Amino acid sequence: MKKNKVGILITGLSGSGKTTIAEKISIDIQHYFKIDCDVIDGDLIRKKYPVVLGFSKEDRFLNIKNISNLAKDSLTKGKIPICATIAPYIEMRNILRTSIQSTATFVMVYLKTPIEVCESRDVKGLYKKARKGKIKNFTGISDIYEIPLNPQLTFDTSIHEISFISNKIIEFITNVTYYND
Repeated sequence: MKKNKVGILITGLSGSGKTTIAEKISIDIQHYFKIDCDVIDGDLIRKKYPVVLGFSKEDRFLNIKNISNLAKDSLTKGKIPICATIAPYIEMRNILRTSIQSTATFVMVYLKTPIEVCESRDVKGLYKKARKGKIKNFTGISDIYEIPLNPQLTFDTSIHEISFISNKIIEFITNVTYYND
Protein backbone atom coordinates (compact mmCIF):
# COMPACT_ATOMS: atom_id res chain seq x y z
CA MET A 1 0.00 0.00 0.00
CA LYS A 2 1.29 3.45 -0.88
CA LYS A 3 1.95 5.93 1.90
CA ASN A 4 0.94 9.55 1.63
CA LYS A 5 4.25 10.87 2.92
CA VAL A 6 7.77 10.64 1.58
CA GLY A 7 11.25 11.36 2.90
CA ILE A 8 14.19 11.69 0.53
CA LEU A 9 17.88 11.02 1.13
CA ILE A 10 20.35 12.31 -1.44
CA THR A 11 23.75 10.74 -0.85
CA GLY A 12 27.09 10.93 -2.64
CA LEU A 13 30.58 12.31 -2.31
CA SER A 14 31.33 15.91 -1.38
CA GLY A 15 30.83 17.98 -4.55
CA SER A 16 28.48 15.50 -6.21
CA GLY A 17 25.62 18.02 -6.21
CA LYS A 18 23.51 16.87 -3.26
CA THR A 19 22.51 20.31 -1.97
CA THR A 20 21.91 21.78 -5.42
CA ILE A 21 19.61 18.91 -6.35
CA ALA A 22 17.85 18.98 -2.96
CA GLU A 23 17.06 22.66 -3.43
CA LYS A 24 15.76 22.08 -6.98
CA ILE A 25 13.60 19.15 -5.86
CA SER A 26 12.20 21.25 -3.02
CA ILE A 27 11.12 23.98 -5.45
CA ASP A 28 9.63 21.43 -7.85
CA ILE A 29 7.73 19.53 -5.14
CA GLN A 30 6.27 22.76 -3.82
CA HIS A 31 5.26 23.72 -7.35
CA TYR A 32 3.74 20.37 -8.40
CA PHE A 33 2.30 19.12 -5.12
CA LYS A 34 1.83 22.34 -3.09
CA ILE A 35 3.61 20.68 -0.17
CA ASP A 36 6.35 22.37 1.85
CA CYS A 37 9.74 20.73 2.05
CA ASP A 38 12.62 20.98 4.47
CA VAL A 39 16.04 20.74 2.87
CA ILE A 40 18.22 19.21 5.57
CA ASP A 41 21.82 19.79 4.49
CA GLY A 42 24.38 17.67 6.34
CA ASP A 43 27.02 20.44 6.25
CA LEU A 44 24.63 23.02 7.72
CA ILE A 45 23.40 20.65 10.41
CA ARG A 46 27.01 19.86 11.31
CA LYS A 47 27.57 23.59 12.01
CA LYS A 48 24.20 24.19 13.70
CA TYR A 49 24.75 22.22 16.88
CA PRO A 50 26.80 23.49 19.82
CA VAL A 51 29.22 20.57 19.63
CA VAL A 52 31.71 21.04 16.82
CA LEU A 53 31.55 17.91 14.69
CA GLY A 54 34.54 16.68 12.75
CA PHE A 55 34.80 13.83 10.28
CA SER A 56 35.40 10.97 12.72
CA LYS A 57 33.03 8.04 12.47
CA GLU A 58 31.50 8.97 15.84
CA ASP A 59 30.91 12.59 14.75
CA ARG A 60 29.37 11.44 11.48
CA PHE A 61 26.97 9.13 13.36
CA LEU A 62 25.98 11.96 15.69
CA ASN A 63 25.31 14.16 12.65
CA ILE A 64 23.15 11.51 10.96
CA LYS A 65 21.14 11.09 14.17
CA ASN A 66 20.55 14.86 14.22
CA ILE A 67 19.50 14.74 10.56
CA SER A 68 17.23 11.79 11.30
CA ASN A 69 15.50 13.68 14.12
CA LEU A 70 15.00 16.72 11.91
CA ALA A 71 13.52 14.51 9.16
CA LYS A 72 11.04 13.02 11.66
CA ASP A 73 10.08 16.52 12.83
CA SER A 74 9.57 17.58 9.24
CA LEU A 75 7.27 14.63 8.56
CA THR A 76 5.31 15.34 11.75
CA LYS A 77 4.69 18.87 10.46
CA GLY A 78 3.37 17.51 7.15
CA LYS A 79 6.47 18.51 5.20
CA ILE A 80 8.74 16.46 2.98
CA PRO A 81 12.27 16.16 4.35
CA ILE A 82 14.97 16.18 1.69
CA CYS A 83 18.21 15.12 3.38
CA ALA A 84 21.35 16.06 1.46
CA THR A 85 24.24 14.36 3.22
CA ILE A 86 27.22 12.20 2.38
CA ALA A 87 26.24 9.51 4.92
CA PRO A 88 29.23 7.41 3.82
CA TYR A 89 28.37 4.23 5.68
CA ILE A 90 25.51 1.86 4.88
CA GLU A 91 24.67 1.72 8.59
CA MET A 92 24.15 5.51 8.62
CA ARG A 93 21.79 5.41 5.67
CA ASN A 94 19.90 2.60 7.39
CA ILE A 95 19.43 4.77 10.49
CA LEU A 96 17.83 7.42 8.33
CA ARG A 97 15.82 4.82 6.38
CA THR A 98 14.43 3.28 9.57
CA SER A 99 13.54 6.67 10.99
CA ILE A 100 11.67 7.80 7.87
CA GLN A 101 10.04 4.43 7.10
CA SER A 102 8.24 4.48 10.44
CA THR A 103 5.85 7.09 9.00
CA ALA A 104 6.65 7.58 5.30
CA THR A 105 8.00 6.13 2.10
CA PHE A 106 11.81 6.34 2.05
CA VAL A 107 13.51 7.25 -1.23
CA MET A 108 17.29 7.10 -1.57
CA VAL A 109 18.92 8.96 -4.44
CA TYR A 110 22.59 8.08 -5.01
CA LEU A 111 24.74 10.59 -6.88
CA LYS A 112 27.35 8.35 -8.46
CA THR A 113 29.56 11.19 -9.64
CA PRO A 114 33.27 10.43 -10.26
CA ILE A 115 35.60 11.73 -7.56
CA GLU A 116 37.59 13.68 -10.18
CA VAL A 117 34.45 15.64 -11.06
CA CYS A 118 33.65 16.20 -7.38
CA GLU A 119 37.18 17.48 -6.76
CA SER A 120 36.96 19.88 -9.70
CA ARG A 121 33.82 21.41 -8.15
CA ASP A 122 35.37 21.82 -4.69
CA VAL A 123 35.13 25.55 -4.02
CA LYS A 124 35.98 25.09 -0.32
CA GLY A 125 39.26 23.30 -1.09
CA LEU A 126 38.35 20.34 1.12
CA TYR A 127 39.75 17.69 -1.22
CA LYS A 128 43.03 19.59 -1.51
CA LYS A 129 43.28 19.83 2.29
CA ALA A 130 42.42 16.15 2.66
CA ARG A 131 45.04 15.11 0.11
CA LYS A 132 47.63 17.13 2.06
CA GLY A 133 46.57 15.39 5.28
CA LYS A 134 45.06 18.54 6.81
CA ILE A 135 41.60 16.92 7.06
CA LYS A 136 41.52 13.45 8.54
CA ASN A 137 38.84 10.86 7.69
CA PHE A 138 37.68 12.71 4.57
CA THR A 139 35.25 10.60 2.54
CA GLY A 140 36.71 9.42 -0.74
CA ILE A 141 40.29 10.31 0.23
CA SER A 142 41.23 9.01 3.68
CA ASP A 143 37.93 7.37 4.56
CA ILE A 144 35.62 5.07 2.65
CA TYR A 145 32.29 5.69 0.98
CA GLU A 146 30.28 2.49 1.03
CA ILE A 147 28.35 2.36 -2.23
CA PRO A 148 24.59 2.19 -1.59
CA LEU A 149 23.30 -1.33 -2.14
CA ASN A 150 19.70 -0.46 -2.92
CA PRO A 151 19.10 3.16 -3.93
CA GLN A 152 15.80 3.79 -5.65
CA LEU A 153 17.49 6.17 -8.10
CA THR A 154 21.10 6.66 -9.23
CA PHE A 155 22.49 9.57 -11.25
CA ASP A 156 25.89 10.83 -12.37
CA THR A 157 25.73 14.62 -12.14
CA SER A 158 28.59 14.94 -14.62
CA ILE A 159 26.23 13.45 -17.23
CA HIS A 160 22.70 14.37 -16.13
CA GLU A 161 21.39 17.92 -15.79
CA ILE A 162 19.82 19.05 -12.52
CA SER A 163 16.38 19.53 -14.06
CA PHE A 164 16.49 16.01 -15.57
CA ILE A 165 17.37 14.53 -12.17
CA SER A 166 14.66 16.53 -10.41
CA ASN A 167 12.05 15.46 -13.00
CA LYS A 168 12.99 11.80 -12.55
CA ILE A 169 12.75 12.09 -8.76
CA ILE A 170 9.36 13.83 -9.02
CA GLU A 171 8.18 11.09 -11.39
CA PHE A 172 9.40 8.41 -8.98
CA ILE A 173 7.77 9.85 -5.86
CA THR A 174 4.56 10.39 -7.81
CA ASN A 175 4.51 6.66 -8.52
CA VAL A 176 5.23 5.58 -4.92
CA THR A 177 2.97 7.98 -2.98
CA TYR A 178 -0.50 9.42 -3.02
CA TYR A 179 0.80 12.85 -4.06
CA ASN A 180 -0.41 12.19 -7.58
CA ASP A 181 -4.08 12.05 -6.47
